[in-house]
Amino acid sequence: MIQAFYTSAAGMSAQQTNLDVIANNISNINTPGYRVRRAEFSELLTRESAGYGVKVGAVSLIPFPESVNPLKMVITGQGGYFAVADDAGNRAYTTNGDFKLIERGGRFYLGTKDGKFVLDSSFRRIELTNNASDAVVVNGVIYPDGDIGGEGLPIAVVRFADTAALALSGSGVFSETAASGPPIPHEFAMAAPGYFDELAPVMMERQMGETINVVRAQMAYSFNSRALQIADDMEAMANHLRY
Repeated sequence: MIQAFYTSAAGMSAQQTNLDVIANNISNINTPGYRVRRAEFSELLTRESAGYGVKVGAVSLIPFPESVNPLKMVITGQGGYFAVADDAGNRAYTTNGDFKLIERGGRFYLGTKDGKFVLDSSFRRIELTNNASDAVVVNGVIYPDGDIGGEGLPIAVVRFADTAALALSGSGVFSETAASGPPIPHEFAMAAPGYFDELAPVMMERQMGETINVVRAQMAYSFNSRALQIADDMEAMANHLRY
């Protein structure tokens, strides 16, 4: 009988955490850079390996649909350029933020479609994990592992004294000239996620799904609460019969 108390209480605790995760998803559904989370349950075991309820084993990120490029970016503000470089370190500049994951020697970096490295504010390569969906961009800073509480890398967005004097060195790629002047950090522009238009229909669908998930979690919580009440009633009945 005591096990019924613990099993029900564990289930209620797990569903409360699940409700908190879902509520956080709903409240941040329109927050730039926010990724939907999902609580993953695992079974609690006794020393005899019998079922002893459930717990939240982990809270994981929901991956992007295949139709959405999680590394697509845009520049907010006017006159800004991303800084990129080839393998030899030759820098160039572009406004095209349709980036991808590129690999060099078993390490992964933020890159352009033609294989150039996208640079941070110190003009260094931006190393990522091997999963493009891990990365999150908030306020011009990219967090490779998605942990916005950790250390991020500011993505370089620059301007020039004379943009008309830039030399076209490829499709949408420019090089600095003596007339354009060197790149200057742009005070009024930054990198931002560029996949929102593609993701909007998916997020709308997920918002409806999160509402359904709330109902499911509340029902599961209610069932565990009811089981706890029944166990308590049975325990009280057993105690009454003893006397």
